[in-house]
Amino acid sequence: MRIVFYLTDIANQYQMSVYQGAAKIADKLHIQILCIQGQSLDIHQIIQKDDMRLLNSIPADGILFMSAAIASISEIDFDKENFRRNEKDLPCVSIGYRVPGIPSVLISTKDSMEKLMNHLLNEHKYRRFLFVSGPEKHNDNRIRELVVKSSIKNVPDASLEIIRGDWFEQTANDLMKQYAETHSQIPDVIICANDNTAFGVMRYQHSVAGTPWEKCAVTGFDDIPPASLSIPPLTTIAQKLEPMGEKGVNLLYKLINGEKTEQSVYIDTKLKIRNSCGCDVKEPEDKDAVVKYREYHELYIQKMKSEEMLNTVKSFAEELAVADDLKTFQLCIKNFVDRLYLEDFSLMLFSTGNKNQLVSQKISSGYAGMIYCRKNYRDYECGTGIKVNLNKYFREECNKKVMCIMRLGKLENMTGFVIYTAPDNLQPHICSACSFLENTILRIEMLNSEKTRALELENQVKLRTKDLQDSNKKLKEEAKKRIAVEAEVLKISELERLRFSMDLHDDICQRLAGISMYCKSLQHLSQIKNESVVELTGMIEDTLTRTRAYAHNFFPLELDSLGLREALESLCVGIENQTKCICVYNWKLNSAVAFNITQKMNIYRIMQEAMQNIMKHSKATIITLDVYKINKTINFVIKDNGIGINLSEKNDTSVKKNAGLGLRSMEYRAHQIGADYKLTSKPGDGTCIELQLPFEE
Repeated sequence: MRIVFYLTDIANQYQMSVYQGAAKIADKLHIQILCIQGQSLDIHQIIQKDDMRLLNSIPADGILFMSAAIASISEIDFDKENFRRNEKDLPCVSIGYRVPGIPSVLISTKDSMEKLMNHLLNEHKYRRFLFVSGPEKHNDNRIRELVVKSSIKNVPDASLEIIRGDWFEQTANDLMKQYAETHSQIPDVIICANDNTAFGVMRYQHSVAGTPWEKCAVTGFDDIPPASLSIPPLTTIAQKLEPMGEKGVNLLYKLINGEKTEQSVYIDTKLKIRNSCGCDVKEPEDKDAVVKYREYHELYIQKMKSEEMLNTVKSFAEELAVADDLKTFQLCIKNFVDRLYLEDFSLMLFSTGNKNQLVSQKISSGYAGMIYCRKNYRDYECGTGIKVNLNKYFREECNKKVMCIMRLGKLENMTGFVIYTAPDNLQPHICSACSFLENTILRIEMLNSEKTRALELENQVKLRTKDLQDSNKKLKEEAKKRIAVEAEVLKISELERLRFSMDLHDDICQRLAGISMYCKSLQHLSQIKNESVVELTGMIEDTLTRTRAYAHNFFPLELDSLGLREALESLCVGIENQTKCICVYNWKLNSAVAFNITQKMNIYRIMQEAMQNIMKHSKATIITLDVYKINKTINFVIKDNGIGINLSEKNDTSVKKNAGLGLRSMEYRAHQIGADYKLTSKPGDGTCIELQLPFEE
């Protein structure tokens, strides 16, 4: 026979005691217990909304659930029909809550709480009460709160304040800090909904030692083992926790076998008067000193072992913090299981629909991916995950008397579970370790998701880069074509210049020369006035000179016949002859340097345009043209000492005038031969034009 026992946290002392009682009687009745834990369990969702992946896979004969520890349930809002309508309609027993139609194991709370209140009111004469409550809808908490209220209702001068919390020590400690900050009047006694809450209150009292808060009386409820060992020992109400588990299993055993059972079974409670309520209670003098020593010695040994286990869990958490892949994750689990010397420990994951989940295989309903497995102290290789039929696994592999299951993930989205066997003293540490496992699984899956996204982005970048490279290649090809077309246009332009220059020289100049000679011959004729002929001859000579200059400027013949050096020298000489400027020309290139016709023509035109701009606009008296080579670059630098231009004032009309067609044509021609063009100028400091032409020997 196999039963499933649902609770939230086996590490909790209250639930541990109930679990121990259930395990003892189950062993006698030859019943296997699968204890399923989950911090956020809600009893409605266990049966109705949790997709039954776990419960349907377990060949169970009945369900036992710790309803007193499971959230969101009360006799008022519980829906019996929906609860019983689970897929298997398994027999169920509740421990802690009365569930209509379902056998329940309950604590007889009212009588003991009334005795506690009578003791506080009549023996100690307390009148100011503070009740640190549990969850508002919790059935046991409602009963305890109701008894406290009714007990002081008819007591003169009695007052009650209630602060609501949960069942946990840390919450109670925080609530007391907040209460003390906002209330100057200290209560006579603090009644706590359970012992863990009382420990939180006492922890606060120790933190404010020496103040009136330290002397305030405190009571609890449950009488868990640490209650008698606290300082001072805790006055509380003892409920027999192990018998709750025993009676729960007995009831379920009868239901499974078809026997009639009581609907409600009560466990008696007993008031335990100790020192925390203000009483001076001493231990019985006849208590054997050896027994007392053994108790404290055992407690000390447990404390030492607990510290050792805490260090083990701490090391496990540190190792998991740097695990970023499945293989390292599996190794971390193995090291942890080895340190605790666990007999059985397996980690199963469900398919979450996340393509970056740890399990590489596709996991369908009724299956899980096992990524770590230890059975009977032997480890089994799981690789990237073994697909496991859960029904077969629970039927054939889970054969220990008691096995614990820790659910992983949120209730509405359970990602998997850990199944293990362990001694009771290791349960708290395994529960803590499972929290680290859950967080690490989420972190690695998020990391895998980020890696996948990064890879996708990298592929997109590669694709975009290829597109850009293709586009860039096309642009370069288009640029080459455009440069070729522009070069052809320039070539045609130069040919037209050459043709026009030849026409001027061979036709117009010859005609003007003939007219000039004819006019000179007329000077000897007496009938024509000599002065008029001389004037006419001068005009024709001047026109002839200008026409020859135009022809030369259109196409300098020495550029083709003599070379660039001589053409530039001729240009400088022409400038000196035409203006009053001094033109200094320095050619510092050796004879090995040669230029092709395109380079010669464009360099000459750039220098020619620069000279023309200087003559027209700069008012310069000195012009310098330097040609030299530095490393693999030939530099053409032309400077003047003219008035300069203000390049920073982009809207200035003078700049616009000087940056007209001529300047743009110089930059355009530089681009044609692959040279860098640079213009620098300051008002009053002249202008400098640099042309840098890459050159290979």
